[in-house]
Amino acid sequence: MKKNPFPVMVFFSAVLIITAASSHLEAGEQIVHLAVSVDQTGDTSGGDPAQGLREARSRAVFQEAVELLPGSLSEARAKILAAVLSARAREYVLSYAQGKTEKRGALATTTWRIAVNEDLLKQSLQDWGVYFTLGRGWDYSLKLQAGDPVQYQQTLHRLERLSGLERLEGVSPELRLIRSKGQTDAWRGLLEFKENSWSAAGSSLEEVWLELWPNYFQVSEVQAQAIKEVSLNVQGFSSVTGVKGCDRTLRGNAALVNDARLLRVDAVSGSMEALWKVCTPDLQRLARFLDDYLAPRGLRYDFLHSKEE
Repeated sequence: MKKNPFPVMVFFSAVLIITAASSHLEAGEQIVHLAVSVDQTGDTSGGDPAQGLREARSRAVFQEAVELLPGSLSEARAKILAAVLSARAREYVLSYAQGKTEKRGALATTTWRIAVNEDLLKQSLQDWGVYFTLGRGWDYSLKLQAGDPVQYQQTLHRLERLSGLERLEGVSPELRLIRSKGQTDAWRGLLEFKENSWSAAGSSLEEVWLELWPNYFQVSEVQAQAIKEVSLNVQGFSSVTGVKGCDRTLRGNAALVNDARLLRVDAVSGSMEALWKVCTPDLQRLARFLDDYLAPRGLRYDFLHSKEE
């Protein structure tokens, strides 16, 4: 882990061009354009290849994260998430390819094609709480034991904003943080929720925070606060091939479908219908997606039941 949480976002100061995923891109692939200035001799400033790769990785991972989230981030929260991901970008990159560099006027632009581990990145977004808390802040209580608690408040506020957590005295879950002097693992944390208790130790607040909260956000009872489970019945398929294509589309929509399982396929009146169990963070957005995707293909759908929060 980095000892300095939330490093300065150098790549935000450069020209940022986010390209929407093209239809020919595989899931998790991102196209990144890095632009640097060209001096009067034609040389580029800031053209260090290693730095270019680091910046391209950071942008690709952040772009993918934005696409995986079921809603929009505020500008302030986006910067915090980008900083945390930038420090760990290499962990999420499966492969990369550097394309050609084009010079136009005072800028030289290099294109990168980067494959991001979509499953691992989505898991991190869930583990840190980002995926679940876009709609509203979630309450938690904090007990901080440190020599000078004030000096750690800025870091704590940033971590809270990252995870979408808001302090409220006396509520559950409760997080206890202790700063110990003269020890390698300077921070210790204890997170308690009902009968559950998790502990962690590390050299920084960020390290302990990011190790503890996945335990809480992985609890099914906790996820149920943000994830709805529905039975989706789709009618009008002409073949099993169409069912398989719909299944791939559902499971590939990581932002709106947290999980999709095909339960059965039935032949009904000369056509076929299929039943899925779908877990979604936004039922209304999922319905709009299904309207746009299914109707042009002559398919109809119903939500048979829903487990409300």
